[in-house]
Amino acid sequence: MLRRDGQGTDGMKPAAERRAAWIAILAFVLAGAAGVARAAAGDEPKVLQTVGVVGDVSDTGFKWKTKSGSWNVSYASTCAISRYGIATVADLAQGATVHVLGRPIESQPSSGGGKLPPEITQVQVVVVGQGFDPPPVPQKLRDNKLQWVSGSIHLRPKEKQVLVDRAVLQYGPTKQTIVIEKAEKSAIAKGVLLFAMGLPAGEKKDKELTISRASVLHAEIKPELHAYLFPQ
Repeated sequence: MLRRDGQGTDGMKPAAERRAAWIAILAFVLAGAAGVARAAAGDEPKVLQTVGVVGDVSDTGFKWKTKSGSWNVSYASTCAISRYGIATVADLAQGATVHVLGRPIESQPSSGGGKLPPEITQVQVVVVGQGFDPPPVPQKLRDNKLQWVSGSIHLRPKEKQVLVDRAVLQYGPTKQTIVIEKAEKSAIAKGVLLFAMGLPAGEKKDKELTISRASVLHAEIKPELHAYLFPQ
């Protein structure tokens, strides 16, 4: 017998309702297993992030040639575009926030009984610009105790010193720095070097890519720096 609340007199749900619940649970489990299988088989799209050369450009996208092949690229609605330019350390504004990939060394006792100031040595690159999120440091550099150090830059021309906060930067004022600025789609022109990040789709012969981030790179930025500036 059923009570008015739809349950049996023993407090259990009707058989039809129990079967429906088990079917829903089974469908959920099977869907999860299918997702795991697709991921294991490599069917799930992976984010592509790399550097390539821009080809023909249109209002809605562009052709892009990378090591992984050629792509027909379109923009996501929230695509962030920037330009990576170059300057020298001496060009930077006093107090600007910089990100330095190098080896920090703590203050050491001096031979005269005092203390030497902290330093940043083995500098690989200096970056300035809002929105830069330092990517993971490559293992080879981590093994040599290099890391990203962020702070305010201070130029001391008389002492011929450059400081990041209190640390002496072992990197001269005429050395190259990377300056990041926001840019528009018009900055993406044929022939420029471009870092982009997005989700690929389509067949191998007609690969499509919708990008959420694009960075136009100055031609004088050395290729070996790409691995330090962008996530791999």
